[in-house]
Amino acid sequence: MARSTFEGPILAGDNRFGPLRNVGYTEAVQTAYLDILNTTANTSGYSGGSGVFVRSNGIPNSQATVYSPSATAFPPTAQTIPADSATNIYRGAVMYLPYGSTINDVFVDCGNPVAVSGGSAALTSATVYVSNNYTAAAGTAKYFQTGSITAAGRQSLSTFTTAQLYNQQLGTTGDITNPPASGQGTSPNSNLVSQLVFTLAIVGTSLDTRVATATVAGAVIADTIGTFTCTSNAFLAVGQTITLSGTYGGAGSITGYTNPTSYLVATATGGAGTVTGFKIINLDGSAVTTTAGTPTGITYTISSALSGRFLFTARYTQLDGNIGSATAYPYGNFD
Repeated sequence: MARSTFEGPILAGDNRFGPLRNVGYTEAVQTAYLDILNTTANTSGYSGGSGVFVRSNGIPNSQATVYSPSATAFPPTAQTIPADSATNIYRGAVMYLPYGSTINDVFVDCGNPVAVSGGSAALTSATVYVSNNYTAAAGTAKYFQTGSITAAGRQSLSTFTTAQLYNQQLGTTGDITNPPASGQGTSPNSNLVSQLVFTLAIVGTSLDTRVATATVAGAVIADTIGTFTCTSNAFLAVGQTITLSGTYGGAGSITGYTNPTSYLVATATGGAGTVTGFKIINLDGSAVTTTAGTPTGITYTISSALSGRFLFTARYTQLDGNIGSATAYPYGNFD
């Protein structure tokens, strides 16, 4: 790559910093998109699951390990994310930052607020905590936290104390998750990294039963555009994924059905636990063609009754020891 050179700032009169001064830092961004309905690992929007957080930076999400920050523990100790329970569900993303980085901005964007459906499930709050490790519901975030998220859009940070400001600027230089082994010093092989963890804490009642799979009983195809009727104990909500499986028999038909096929719930008639009708569309949003009748041999499975979409973004300054200092001479050569 060609090397470009430009003069630094004036010190006094015609005296300038030499043209060989280097820019000593770079600004980087990491993002993670979570779709709670997506439970398939290594796909875009995968949100993890019970006791599992994810990592992503614009690539398909994969399972991640959350470490207990320590400048001395080698190898690092993995932290346990609580399993889903009736009152608390945790989903989250981990970003591994280079040692010595400084957090500049954190954004929490909500595409669809968290929603639960079915039975007696009720949502109390859904809050995002940004810390150097997993943060429990009603805990104190080391860096930032939102209020309970009830609407789509960019979320405001509800707390920003003096301590959080200090941590934001200095925390990642000390919260090392993978220090060097004894005798390694700080060589490039020592893998000095810090971590930034976005914890989505979902609080409510009867939540654990709502993230388990459930089946829809008594389904009958009602028309030619994918509308069904069903018995009154169904737990369905718009935006859910419903999977049809089994060997098709009986009356009626679904064009293109193969065993199994997943669809999206486009509409639902009735309330949670009392849904008596629903309409399906393909996962890409296109219409489904059906003929009326009562199929046999088909099982209708709801993959999840917990929904919500979030984008987490962190912008940070990464020091580069090879090209100078972040605090000195911000003009000069930049390879």
